[in-house]
Amino acid sequence: MYQILKYLAVIILLVAGAVWLADNPGSASLDWGGYRVEAPFSVLLIALILFGVICALLYRVWLFLRRTPGLIGESRRESRRRKGYLALTRGMVAVAAGDVNEAEKNAKQAENLLSDPPLTMLLSAQAAQLAGDETAAEKYFEAMAEKPEMAFLGLKGRLTQALKQNDKDTALSLARRAHKLSPKTDWANDTLFDLLVHKEQWTEAEALVRAALKNKLLQPSDANRRLALLLHEQAKIQGQDNNKLALKTARKALDLAPSFIPAGRHLAKILIQAKRLNKAEETLEELWAKAPQAPIVNQYLSIRPAENDILAIPKVERLANFNTTHEESAFARAEAALKAKLWGEARKYLEPFLAAPSIRVCRLMAELEEEENQDMAKSREWLRKTSSATPDPVWVCQSCGNMVNDWSPLCSKCQSFDSLEWHIPPSVLHLEKAPTAKGSTTTLPATTGASRQEVTQGVDVAPPGE
Repeated sequence: MYQILKYLAVIILLVAGAVWLADNPGSASLDWGGYRVEAPFSVLLIALILFGVICALLYRVWLFLRRTPGLIGESRRESRRRKGYLALTRGMVAVAAGDVNEAEKNAKQAENLLSDPPLTMLLSAQAAQLAGDETAAEKYFEAMAEKPEMAFLGLKGRLTQALKQNDKDTALSLARRAHKLSPKTDWANDTLFDLLVHKEQWTEAEALVRAALKNKLLQPSDANRRLALLLHEQAKIQGQDNNKLALKTARKALDLAPSFIPAGRHLAKILIQAKRLNKAEETLEELWAKAPQAPIVNQYLSIRPAENDILAIPKVERLANFNTTHEESAFARAEAALKAKLWGEARKYLEPFLAAPSIRVCRLMAELEEEENQDMAKSREWLRKTSSATPDPVWVCQSCGNMVNDWSPLCSKCQSFDSLEWHIPPSVLHLEKAPTAKGSTTTLPATTGASRQEVTQGVDVAPPGE
C-alpha cells in the first residue's frame, strides 16, 4: 500500500511539472563558437535530463569494468572456501568413522584450499593421530598452542598424547597451562585434579577443589568430601614434622566428613601421641556412633590398655553403647567375652547371627566350640562353613572391585581416586572337581581341613588397618 501511494505521488508531481511547463513555455538560447541555438525551455530541460542519465550510465559501466577483476577473484576465493569447508566436513566425518585414507586426503585438500586456518590444523592433527603418526600430530598441536584462539585445543591434544604415553610429568605441566587458560572448564579441572592426586600434590589439589567450588564446578557435598580426603593426606605428612599442625589439619578433615573412618582414626592417633587420651577416646566414640568398624575397637582399647581381658570388657561395653543396635557392637562384645573366657556371654551375642553367619561369626563359633567344650568336630564344622559364608567387610573399590584391608586415596589396582568403600564384598564360591570311581566328577568345597588354622588359611581376611 505504501509503495502504491509513493508511485502515485511521483506521477502527480510529474504531471504537475508538465502542466506548469506548458503554462510557462519560455525560451532559452546558447551562443558558442559562432553558433546560436534557440529552443523552448522544456526541450532544453529534457536534453539536460537525458545528458545526466547518459553520464550516470557511463559511470556505472566504468565502475563495473573497474570492479570486475576483484569480483572474479572474490568469486574464486568463495568457491575455494566452499570446497575447503566441504573437505573439512568430510574429513571430520572420516575421523569419526575411523577412515584413515579419507581423513588424510580431505585434511590435505582443506589445508590447501583454506590457507591453514585453525580448524584445518585440528583436522590434520586428528588425521595424523588416526594414522598413528604421533610425531606429526604433536607438531600440529604445538602450532595450535601458539595461536591464541586455538591454544586450549592445542594443549588438550598434547595433553591427551602425554597421557597416552604415560608421561605424567609432561601431562601435569600441560594440564596446569590448560586450566590457566580455561579455569571454568570441567575437563581441564578434572584432568588437572587427577594428575595432582596421582603425583600426591595434596596442597595444590586442595586449592584446585576450592577454586572449583567457587566456580560452581563441584557441588558443596562433593567438594567437602574431596577436601576431607586431601586434608587427611596432608595431616599424615605434616605429622612427621609438626604434630600441632597435623592435629589442626586432621580436625578440619573430620569436620568436613564426620563419618570418614580413616580421618577419625588418624585424628585419634595424633591425639594419643599428644597424650590427650580423653579427647582420643571421645573421637573414636563419636566415630563409632556414625560408622562402626572392627579396627576401631583395637585402637580404642590401646589408648588405656587394660591389665587383663576381664577388665577390657567394660571399655568394650562403653564403646558399644554408642551404637548398640549395630552388628559390629555385638561382634566386639562377643570377641571381648571370648578373650575373657565368658563363654555364655559370647554365645549370647553370636546367636542372632547364626541363621546366616558371616565368616567372622563362623570363626568365632569355631573358637567358642574349641575353647569352651573342646569339641573339635563342631569347631571344624564351623570352619567348613566359612567357604560359603558371607564375607567380612573390607575396603572395596567401586570402580574395579579390588579388595584391600587398608584404605588409601587411590585404588592400588585401577588408580581411581576415592573409590574405596567399607562394605561386604561379593561372595564367590570357589569349587573344584574331583573324579569319582566311575570317571564322573563330583563338586567338592575348595576349603576342607582338619583344624581351624588349616581351614581359615586363605579365606580369612585379616582385620583391616587404617
